[in-house]
Amino acid sequence: MPRRGRNSLLNQKVFFVTTTVDGWKSVFRERVRQQALLNTIVSLIANYDARLYGYVIMPSHFHLLIRVEGGGPMLRRS
Repeated sequence: MPRRGRNSLLNQKVFFVTTTVDGWKSVFRERVRQQALLNTIVSLIANYDARLYGYVIMPSHFHLLIRVEGGGPMLRRS
C-alpha cells in the first residue's frame, strides 16, 4: 500500500494515528489480542508524557487520537 502524504510533525502535538496489520490479517478479532494491544498503548502513554483521547481497534487495524507532550525519543530534536 502506498504511503499517504506526510507533513513535518516536529511542531505538532495531537496526532491521528492509523496502522494496519501486514496483509490486512484479522489478528485483533480475539478479545485477548485487543487487550494486549491496549495494554501496550497504555504502557507507552504512561512512559512518553502523552494522552490518549480515543482509540478504535478493528480486526485488521487500529486508530488512535493521541496528544504527545514530551515527544519521546523519536520526536525530540538533538
